[in-house]
Amino acid sequence: MSVKLIAAISKNGVIGVDNKLPWHIPLDLKWFRMNTNGAAVIMGRKTWESLPKKPLDNRMNIVVSRSSKMLLGGTTSSIENHGEYWCHTITEALKISSHLPTFIIGGSELFHSALLLDIVDVFIITHVDIDIEDENSSKFRLPGNRKVFWTSKTQQYKDLKFHFELSRI
Repeated sequence: MSVKLIAAISKNGVIGVDNKLPWHIPLDLKWFRMNTNGAAVIMGRKTWESLPKKPLDNRMNIVVSRSSKMLLGGTTSSIENHGEYWCHTITEALKISSHLPTFIIGGSELFHSALLLDIVDVFIITHVDIDIEDENSSKFRLPGNRKVFWTSKTQQYKDLKFHFELSRI
């Protein structure tokens, strides 16, 4: 089973502020959709709560939460409808998604857990050329031993420069 981690990250490792993306880059959102369309997306509860529209369409949405209350309140839908599933661990989430391409989409706690479990095959990263200093930020540091096998040209949206990168360990 191939597991990919997909994220947009600032120069200083910020992936979110107040449980939201700290930028709006339409091409990055299209990149995310293009990569995850028809796949399973595994996310933490805070990432789930931050989604403007739930569940993400044409994807199996799997939410990892430590809270039993959330599990009881979560919806279960058939796999064919690419529904919403709630579970306690990444391992449970991977069992649910085993028949589909699988992406871990956030947040930082889930990213760190995935690295500790050594389950990530490919990193699909949008590098945003900005430093963000905010006490309410979530950070994620990519492993230093990644091997980049593709990088896009630098793009720009308004005053933000960014580029896409594919790598593996």
